[in-house]
Amino acid sequence: MVSINKLKIVLLGVVLFMIGLVFVAALKHRASSYKDLSKSIERVTKATLQLKHIYYTNTNKEAKKEWELFADSAQYFKDKKIVMLKNIKAKFYTKDGEVYTISGKEGKFEIDTHNISLSGGIVGYNKQGDSFITNSIYYWSKQRKITSNDKVVIQSKRFVLEGKGLVIELEKEQLRLLRDIKAKEMK
Repeated sequence: MVSINKLKIVLLGVVLFMIGLVFVAALKHRASSYKDLSKSIERVTKATLQLKHIYYTNTNKEAKKEWELFADSAQYFKDKKIVMLKNIKAKFYTKDGEVYTISGKEGKFEIDTHNISLSGGIVGYNKQGDSFITNSIYYWSKQRKITSNDKVVIQSKRFVLEGKGLVIELEKEQLRLLRDIKAKEMK
C-alpha cells in the first residue's frame, strides 16, 4: 500500500508541476506581449501625452493676453519639457492690442521659457493687411520679440520688401529687416 500512496503522491506532484509550468509559460507569454506592444508604441512616439486640436494662451501680470496658440496636434515630452506642434497658428499681441497672426507647419513650445519656434511655410499678417513669408521664426517670450534668420518677404498695399533676417519687437511695435534689403513699390 505504501508504494501505491507514494505513486499517487508522485503523480500528483508531477501533475501540479506540469500545471505550474503551463501557468508560468502563460504569464511569460502575456508579459512579453505587453513588452512588445510597449516597445512598438515607444517606436511611434515617446511623447508623455498627445493631444488633438489644442488652444493655449499666455497672459502677463496685468492679465493682458500676450499670445494665443492653436494647433491641430501636440505631443508633450515631459523629460525634455517641450511640446511639439503640427499645423500651428499663433497670435502675438502688442501692448496696444495690435495682433500679428503667424502660421506654420511645425513648431515647438518650450515649457520652462515659453519660447515658441515655428517652421515650414511661415506666413504672418496683421489687421492692416501687411504680410510676410519666411521659413522659420522664433518667439522670445522674456523679450517679447519675434526673430528669423531666414529670407523674408514683406508685402503691404504700397510696397514689397525682401531681405534676410527679421525682428519684430512687440513692446516697441517695430518690425525691421536686418540685411540684404530690396524694395519694390506696388502699382
